[in-house]
Amino acid sequence: MGLSVLHIKSEVECYVYLFDEEKGIAHAGTYFNLDVRKGEQDLLFVSIDDETVQYRLLYDVAENDSDYRIPITKSQFKHYSPEILAEINKAEQGDSQAQFYIGERYYYGYDIEENHEEAVKWYRKAAEHGDAIAQFNLGYSYENGDGVEQNYEEAVKWYRKAAEQGNAAAQVNLGFCYDNGNGVEKNYEEAVKWYRKAAEQDNAAAQVNLGFCYDNGNGVEKNYEEAVKWYRKAAEQGNARAQNNLGECYRNGNGVEKNYEEAVKWYRKAAEQGNARAQSNLGLCYGNGYGVEQNREEAAKWFREAAEQGNAIAQFCLGYCKGIEKNYEEAVKWYRKAAEQGNDDAKKALDRITNCNNGQNKVSNIQSLQEIIDNAINRLKSKNLYSWDDYKDHIPDNGRGQIKTDMQADCYLAAYGNSHKKKLDYLFETYWNRLNITQDFEVFDYGCGQGLATISLLENLDINVLHYLKRITLIDRSPLILNIAERYTRDIINSIMNRYEISIDYNIRTISASLPTANETFNHPSVKSPISIHLFSNVLDMQFIDLNKMAYAVKHCGSNLHYVLATHPGTYNVDPNGERMTKFFKLLPNSEVDDTNKGITNEGIEWSHLIGFAKF
Repeated sequence: MGLSVLHIKSEVECYVYLFDEEKGIAHAGTYFNLDVRKGEQDLLFVSIDDETVQYRLLYDVAENDSDYRIPITKSQFKHYSPEILAEINKAEQGDSQAQFYIGERYYYGYDIEENHEEAVKWYRKAAEHGDAIAQFNLGYSYENGDGVEQNYEEAVKWYRKAAEQGNAAAQVNLGFCYDNGNGVEKNYEEAVKWYRKAAEQDNAAAQVNLGFCYDNGNGVEKNYEEAVKWYRKAAEQGNARAQNNLGECYRNGNGVEKNYEEAVKWYRKAAEQGNARAQSNLGLCYGNGYGVEQNREEAAKWFREAAEQGNAIAQFCLGYCKGIEKNYEEAVKWYRKAAEQGNDDAKKALDRITNCNNGQNKVSNIQSLQEIIDNAINRLKSKNLYSWDDYKDHIPDNGRGQIKTDMQADCYLAAYGNSHKKKLDYLFETYWNRLNITQDFEVFDYGCGQGLATISLLENLDINVLHYLKRITLIDRSPLILNIAERYTRDIINSIMNRYEISIDYNIRTISASLPTANETFNHPSVKSPISIHLFSNVLDMQFIDLNKMAYAVKHCGSNLHYVLATHPGTYNVDPNGERMTKFFKLLPNSEVDDTNKGITNEGIEWSHLIGFAKF
């Protein structure tokens, strides 16, 4: 149609806008009168009410003297303010700043209908005039395929032009392209070069990326102190990724002194900004009492926040939490999500899904003592703890103190679990055929720890004997440890029932109490079954236990038949000759102590893992 009126404010006094359909823009005209029409221009007279826009062709009015009106909706009607029209005019005349601003208006929909293709057109005009921000925006559009077909090489070309002018955002993005080999051959040294240029301009994204390079030795020699320096600069600007990474440095003692409270502080800052990795890390801290008081509900809250963002570790941990809460459907749901992302722990958990006798799907969290130990080791790996040197800081009094957190419990298992298992296997392999059980029995596990002795016993008993099991009593001074021991024990029994398709009518009793001392008595728990099995795993060496009182309590607890089984550490620095173990069994009838399982340490010091047995 050529040029036509786009919008006028009233029928009496108004501006006329001449709309160029080919270019998609409008030009300001003069006050409305018939003299505006010149040459071939077609004018529209427009009136606006609440719902529609009425317009008529002025040449029709002039030539045909008719009131030719057609209703159209407001949504079909474009309106450009005089300011925008002026800006467009400047842009068309080659003003690079106006070209950039028009590109921005189209990109974000500022007073113009959003159109990313149009934005790219104007960014290109400004970029070709050397505008650095427009060059960055054009590179960004090419990198993301936004308003133009994705093309990493073109992205690099425009990022480089802007970066060489000192544009920090372009410098960090160019560094990222080198870091990942997008549109250019991967080159960590070149990535570091551009990250550093932007980081020195206080660009937070560049600072965290530069810190990561120092943290991992990418393109630069690994240097934890430098990593912390750059993480901190970005973290103090509020960069969530840097805050999480700084928290991890404090957690692991990389480049700073290990400080769990500081780790939690930075994790929380990042987590509250929605950073999934920080949310998962904060959940682990709450779950294990790591720099904060242990709180499983708070742990589950943060695991869920991260899991719903797709964080695989959080998904596995949330599934584990739901398994503890006995919400097996939820546990399976989150294990599956994590497994689909390749999380090995989640895959193992799903492999343990079995059908119970009632036909309902249930997760049996543990199938063996070895799996309990391996799972603890794997959980610690997810927290960057891999060796005895990593574990020892979390084990109270080298394993003799009271465990107060799940983290400490896992570290104990990782450090001592396989040693315990070896001794317990030796104990039950030696004596299992002397356990003649033909009627109901119950188990007492004294100073039970995480229930390892009970679990080893259950694994070694003949399957035909287990249906006689009526009760397990777990005794320890730590409520947390009792909770863990009960959970592991139930999981083992559930696994046995599922595997052999049997049913065991039993219950577990937990008692929070210390064993007898010189100044304190010990009230032995009630006994109902004809047979009692008494288990002592690495507790008889504890100097505070009154062995006379302990032996008396076992002998007079009420069963018709007693079996007493015990292991003893017998290390060179803990009762090396097993004197306390030997003394205790001498207080029991028909007892024996086997000290043949001996060895020599690397330092040439003799040690002996003693086992003891009594039947009366």
